[in-house]
Amino acid sequence: MLGLLGVFSCTEAKPAPPAAPVVVIGIDGLEPALIAELIDAGRLPNLAKFAERGVLGRLASMIPTYSPVIWTSIATGQAPSEHGITFFHDEGNRPYTSNTRKVPALWNIVSDAGLKVNCVGWWNTWPAESINGKMLSTYAAQAQASVIWKPGVWEELEGLTWPPTLMDEIQSEMIFVSDAERVRDLLWSRFPEPRDQDPTTEQRDLDPVMTKSVTDLGWSLSADLSNTAVAVYLQGKYSADLSMIYLSMPDVAGHRFWSYHEPEAFHFELREPAKADFAEYIRLAYVEADRQLGELLASLPANANVLVLSDHGMHAWEESIDDPEAGTTGHHPAGPPGIFGAMGPQISARGNLLSDATKGRLGNVLEVAPLVLRLLGLPLPEHWPALRGAVELDQVLDESWRRANAAVRAPNTDGDFRPATPARLPRENLDEDFRQSFSALGYTLGDEAREESEKAIEEQSGEADD
Repeated sequence: MLGLLGVFSCTEAKPAPPAAPVVVIGIDGLEPALIAELIDAGRLPNLAKFAERGVLGRLASMIPTYSPVIWTSIATGQAPSEHGITFFHDEGNRPYTSNTRKVPALWNIVSDAGLKVNCVGWWNTWPAESINGKMLSTYAAQAQASVIWKPGVWEELEGLTWPPTLMDEIQSEMIFVSDAERVRDLLWSRFPEPRDQDPTTEQRDLDPVMTKSVTDLGWSLSADLSNTAVAVYLQGKYSADLSMIYLSMPDVAGHRFWSYHEPEAFHFELREPAKADFAEYIRLAYVEADRQLGELLASLPANANVLVLSDHGMHAWEESIDDPEAGTTGHHPAGPPGIFGAMGPQISARGNLLSDATKGRLGNVLEVAPLVLRLLGLPLPEHWPALRGAVELDQVLDESWRRANAAVRAPNTDGDFRPATPARLPRENLDEDFRQSFSALGYTLGDEAREESEKAIEEQSGEADD
């Protein structure tokens, strides 16, 4: 009888809940220098909270600096050579999907540990995986209505949510790519509408480049608004030990409008009235991202440990500085650092370090996943590259908590993860649509570009081993 009781006791044992829930908010393409400027101007009150209550600094990125590569490294704690997402698409020009990832992501690891996870809008999550929680996945390809390359909500796409029935609950919270009129109205409610010199006139016609830029901005705004609304809904109804949310618009604005933000970096004169129309678009994109960050923060329990980060920064793109017709004027090929902020009961209050050249670097993108697991009280996979030496990002932890909660290592169990399979296509010919439409972003796609990306990854992997 005692033996049976012992068996049942072990079978039903559940993991101890973490000391506090962890929330990871990824905001693509935030440039640290611009964040510092806008915080000083009082325009980013929610990012300023991290400096006031915790710490705000820089997060080193990686090369090649491609969003699907970096956000997957952030989620897995592993280098691209290991997780398998090495570019935007595979050798068949198919955008990577969740089943092509070779190793578990945080949502898998934390679920397997018996904890709850909510994941909203993260890169390369379609089709949604079975997790112990809720997921709104995204298929990141411009072919979704040929309008945007960032993750967005494609109404007719099957497999968007886990569980599948979640879609019925959250549909009213979302803005689909098919609702062009609603997207346009939302955009002009937050950004100045381009008009002729007479402000009483109708919206003026834009040239094809600027039409594309404005359209992309609108779609990224709608995707972010959807992700924020869904994340707030899930937080209110399905609390989780780990929540992960992704927002995209600052990166889109940076790519499209950098010449209007920093005209002195370009060798051509910007034309009026566009120069006046778009001068504030990037700053307004950051302000809007901060507003949505505020909505997310307001939905969280008071004891949450909150991490906010960007995958890279942004700067003027040297390949477009002589081209007044360029559709992409901001870029990040050299891997400029992004930002990292943290606040919560287990976080040290170190203030705003963005402008400190020495102390401002808090860590690198591969250290985010180990920090998340440590805050959740879970063991860290011993083979993760960030664990080969001292983990810089541990410096954001409260010193007394860090001493009392030493990191525990776990063996490599990647071999138990489901095998990777070829990328999935939601419908026929999307691979060719994707390839043809992507060049406007300043990216070169195809086998040569993919092989260059993989070569850079291989070289970095060799340097890390050394």
